[in-house]
Amino acid sequence: MILIAKEHKFAFLLLTGAFFFMILYKPTQTPPLGFDEGWTLSVARNWVEKGVYARYLNGEVVSAAPMVWPFTITVPIALSFKLFGIGAFQGRLSGAFYTSGALILLYFFCIKLYGKAVAKTTLIILLFMATHNVLHPILAGRTALGEFPLFFFLIAGYLFFWYARRNSYWFLLGAMVSWGLALITKIHPLPFWSASLLIPCVWAFYKRKLNIGTIFLLGWIGSIMFALIFHQIDVYLIDHFSSNGPAVEGLLSVGAFVLVPQVRLFALQLSLSLGLPVIVGIIYYPLVSSHRIKLLLNEDCFYERLGYYLLVISWLAWYIFLSIGWGRYLLPITFFGSIYIALMINNLTFGANLKRTIASAGGALKSLHFDKASSGAVLAILVVVYGVGLNFRSVFFAYSTANDAVFKVAEYLNINTPPGALVETYESEQFFLLDRNYHYPPDQMQVDLNRWAFLGDRVSLNYDPLSSDPDFLILGPMNKLWGLYDSNTMSYQFRPVFAQGDYVIYERMR
Repeated sequence: MILIAKEHKFAFLLLTGAFFFMILYKPTQTPPLGFDEGWTLSVARNWVEKGVYARYLNGEVVSAAPMVWPFTITVPIALSFKLFGIGAFQGRLSGAFYTSGALILLYFFCIKLYGKAVAKTTLIILLFMATHNVLHPILAGRTALGEFPLFFFLIAGYLFFWYARRNSYWFLLGAMVSWGLALITKIHPLPFWSASLLIPCVWAFYKRKLNIGTIFLLGWIGSIMFALIFHQIDVYLIDHFSSNGPAVEGLLSVGAFVLVPQVRLFALQLSLSLGLPVIVGIIYYPLVSSHRIKLLLNEDCFYERLGYYLLVISWLAWYIFLSIGWGRYLLPITFFGSIYIALMINNLTFGANLKRTIASAGGALKSLHFDKASSGAVLAILVVVYGVGLNFRSVFFAYSTANDAVFKVAEYLNINTPPGALVETYESEQFFLLDRNYHYPPDQMQVDLNRWAFLGDRVSLNYDPLSSDPDFLILGPMNKLWGLYDSNTMSYQFRPVFAQGDYVIYERMR
């Protein structure tokens, strides 16, 4: 145990520091509570305080679906609320544990694939070369969202699968369970994860390595089966505690399969700006490996390496060619693809030899004579400077603009309004904090608003914010994005009474 501790001392210190920074330094202000978090936090609070796994609308119970995250996210949050009380910090605590777990598992999986040196570099890249705050594990990982729980279960599955191929087939059960949990946490990785198992499976059968092909196929089939079983837990929770609302139509068309030209151009531009280091690493990996492809084909870890690479490149291809192009959707690619940046940097810097790298690059720049080694050193330095520069800029901006506006708005309403007041808003992060009844548009409205705001589709937004006869109205960041509530029109019915950050509270003039 002492030898193991020494071997992983650097990773232990780095990850421990990252965890405590995540939970201690402005954990609820940076990033501010967001729209997607609000629904899940409010359902978890309702479950703990009122025993209903549901949302509320004007004081009435409505279905948690489709806005709430699956039980892999809500259950740990509810448990945190039960143990430590209701609060934003408690709501985000499970996210910090999931993130730390995902980083630990990625570190050990990277050791299996490419060795300890690359694993260490991967951690450094993730923590110090994230090009935007939505891609930074500490900032994105502390939220009550689904990305890092997904990463945790996916990597756990790959690690279990590694041991199943080499130690005992009992580990395959762990891989199936982990991947099943991953697939119900977020369904959209299904095609990329499937490619990572089925393509190596087909190749193994083609090479007549039936035992390898069979275990890949069994892993895929078993994981799908466990995902279907775990899905029934969500069905039970939602159906048992609340009735289902009307189905929301068009979710895939505004997130997963978007063919609008301007969106495709935007996704390409964003991937080249924020995802440039990982794209360079992804391209570099097969180029540097091509000269020894025969050796790779005979390596014991070839199939795992192939599957993991397919996971990353298929996810990137989807982002560029089909996704809605939000920055947050780049996070899985930068997280899993960080291994390829690490491989490239280690290879181009003579095994992370800083002195030799600077000397090689400096000598080439002075003489303007570049060979393969010096060109690689210059490329590695440029990638590192690019990533580190954007990392510190985004982190500095995120923390320098942190504020408590979301909490002060809820505090104002909880203190300065009568208990029977009704609040109208689509700033869902407020639902978790308010002790007043609130009303919001139908769930279908989110799809229509995204089509209007991001796809340029001028759909008819048929919603009357006065239909519920509200006493107060909250306008915030989401309304600035969507423009659902026209403040000019509302001014005839409401007057502003409180403003904080991006939020304004309006009181009904009766």
